[in-house]
Amino acid sequence: MESRSKLKGTNKTATKSSNSLQFINKLQANLLMQHIDTPTRARGMDTIHILDLEITNNDIIDNVDYLAPLGKIDHSVLIITSSLRNSTVENVDQH
Repeated sequence: MESRSKLKGTNKTATKSSNSLQFINKLQANLLMQHIDTPTRARGMDTIHILDLEITNNDIIDNVDYLAPLGKIDHSVLIITSSLRNSTVENVDQH
């Protein structure tokens, strides 16, 4: 599984506007990760955009598959595979 210590696509998506750059900086400052790194919306000759966000505070996303839009929708279908870990807390006697 790939490490996501920094946001993928930072250079290609955030440099276009200061709002995007500020958003990415806030995510990084709070140790959050944005896992969607490919544009998810396209319509005709319009500029393509990353509109979908998958933000986590740890690296639980194993894979993101980008599928073709369904019907007349202009948004990609995303299949997100994650690994959720179950942690167990032992019962501690408090007497």
